[in-house]
Amino acid sequence: MRLILALGGLALLLGCSQDTMTGPEGPPEYREGYAHGCESALAQSGIPNTTPKQNEARFAEDPQYRQGWDDGFSDCAAEGSSAS
Repeated sequence: MRLILALGGLALLLGCSQDTMTGPEGPPEYREGYAHGCESALAQSGIPNTTPKQNEARFAEDPQYRQGWDDGFSDCAAEGSSAS
């Protein structure tokens, strides 16, 4: 069962790396927030080898990072729930 979950998670991450993990174009702050939001959504969905990430100070003070994090979380939450 663990092998099936690990393979499913790997397949999801490989698919995600082509689309959402690379993220959309934009300023570095947005892209970093997007990657952190996506990783957090995948971790919340139980995908192996993922960890929630958020730079709390930047999230509070940097609107580009915050928008990227929110967008990445939303995009990858849908992918993570389809893999569960």
